[in-house]
Amino acid sequence: MAIATTSRHFPTHLKLLKYEIEEHARYYGLDFFDVIFEVMDYDEMNEIAAYGGFPSRYPHWRFGMEYEELSKGYSYGLQKIYEMVINNDPCYAYLLRSNNIVDQKIVMAHVYAHCDFFKNNIWFSKTNRKMVDELANHGTRVQNYIERYGEDVVEGFLDTCLSIEDLIDPHSAFIQRRRPVEQSALKGEEEAQTVQKMRSKEYMDGYINPREFIEAERKKIEEEKAKAKQFPEEPERDVMLFLIENTPLENWQRDMLSMVREEAYYFAPQGQTKVLNEGWACVTGDTLVSTDCGSVRMKHIVENQIPAMVSDGKNFRPVYDWAKFEGRETVKIRTQRDYEIEGSVTHQLMLPGGIWKRMDDLAVGDCVVTGDGAKDWSKDEVVFIERGRADVYDVSVEGTHRYAAHGFINHNSYWHSKIMTTKMLDPSEVIDYADHHSGTLGVRPGRINPYKLGIELFRDIEERWDKGKFGPEYDACDDLDEKRRWDRQLGLGRQKIFEVRSIYNDVGFIDTFLTEEFCRDHHMFTYRYNEQNNRYEIEGREFEKIKQKLLFSLTNHGRPFIYVVEGNHRNRGELYLRHKHEGVDLRMDYAKDTLANLYRLWGRPVHLETISNDRGVVLSFDGTEHTAKARGGA
Repeated sequence: MAIATTSRHFPTHLKLLKYEIEEHARYYGLDFFDVIFEVMDYDEMNEIAAYGGFPSRYPHWRFGMEYEELSKGYSYGLQKIYEMVINNDPCYAYLLRSNNIVDQKIVMAHVYAHCDFFKNNIWFSKTNRKMVDELANHGTRVQNYIERYGEDVVEGFLDTCLSIEDLIDPHSAFIQRRRPVEQSALKGEEEAQTVQKMRSKEYMDGYINPREFIEAERKKIEEEKAKAKQFPEEPERDVMLFLIENTPLENWQRDMLSMVREEAYYFAPQGQTKVLNEGWACVTGDTLVSTDCGSVRMKHIVENQIPAMVSDGKNFRPVYDWAKFEGRETVKIRTQRDYEIEGSVTHQLMLPGGIWKRMDDLAVGDCVVTGDGAKDWSKDEVVFIERGRADVYDVSVEGTHRYAAHGFINHNSYWHSKIMTTKMLDPSEVIDYADHHSGTLGVRPGRINPYKLGIELFRDIEERWDKGKFGPEYDACDDLDEKRRWDRQLGLGRQKIFEVRSIYNDVGFIDTFLTEEFCRDHHMFTYRYNEQNNRYEIEGREFEKIKQKLLFSLTNHGRPFIYVVEGNHRNRGELYLRHKHEGVDLRMDYAKDTLANLYRLWGRPVHLETISNDRGVVLSFDGTEHTAKARGGA
């Protein structure tokens, strides 16, 4: 399949939208490579997605399996791909032909945010910007090997390579792991190393250079010599590189292993920045929520945990979670059509044209969208505003994650939301936009939605830096009311989020900017699965535990850290690896399969040191048998 050009396959009406959205993106300061769009149907989109977004890859059965899974997921209504974009120069992006015009606007705006991130985030700076051509080249080379050595031989070896594609060091592009090799003064001969004594008169030598000092220096030299002979000198995290450099492979095999490694490094930053890349409200208890049984007070729904069917402004959907927050600062508004709502100051209402505004930013004379909770929504003027304090309530809604109450539709990626709600929507497209966007940002207990977490954290950062809610003075403030009202009007939010987009990955993003207030306001809890009730339940609300669990799930994409420790274990040429245990045991079936594949590459017995059930163990494979022995055993 060949990538088509914009002028040949891109409809005129979408081309005009592309130019308009691109102009708005540049207006907001986004900086991206040229973007080439292509429109596809479902089958073509699934085929491209199965290849990781690339039109040409090496032939392998896993791409076929991925295509089957995507096709069945679409056929059964379980998933739908609206767009894809490739980190390349130029960037290639694919749109689904059946998208309505609002969806096309959303995904095109989303594409430009991705492209800005690809170009400017430091974690992508070392990736190959011509990867479309490179992967096509890989496909040609593999096809040539198939014709020369046979399909079964090449595919079997490719299976082995792909089974260890995660055993790389994603940080090695930025850190020099290995020490430079020091050449001896005479080739083939070791330099004679002796203890360097301090100069002294002969009669003072015993005092200036005591025996203990000489022995300690001699021991240090011997240790350095032994370390220099160690293979590798330090534990090597890039297992694939170690194998490429040291395994007795044929040239074509070494080339294929190198190709798989190169592709693994290209895709690694995407796993490290998913929350950031994809990223790029409560009411009082007397609020009447529109349900299939009529209007019901929010307090009644939350306190009784009623799984009500609530209107999301278009359809009725079930509630699956409930929350209450006591003593929050609130804003009450009343409109000309006599709609009234009271919510927390951070609660957002929809304005005509799809713009969203916090309740504490509203003024008399502003227009909001109100309606009957079904499908009839219209412009209405704010005529009264009053501040207060009250308990506030919230619910989570299945699917679209929004609910209609007194004309409010809750909606929650930063830039496509910014571009869409301020520049691109016609009034008639507002509800369709909210329907698509809130569905993308829905959450379920026990799962991370990178779209929602990313956008909300970006918004939080922008607000905090606009109002000066950072630094020693703010952190030292103990008055909660003062911190809520804190506003130094610094206006640094936009500058800060561009800085964050440039230098952070997901782990640094969460570690630096996730706050206790953010977790509390966005109902972030730790969950456990209750097998008796067949559902997830809240396990805890402690901020540090929530943060540590989130960071743990993001570190190394949730995969184990494996290091090469010895390439000549027991002086027999055996490979010895070590798992850096961080509280989670390895899956033994995966570990055994990986050891078998490493044996095929190394050609000698392979060992893996790990911890299982709180006990040190060494797993081994000698080509015929898997064994497990206590660490330190014979």
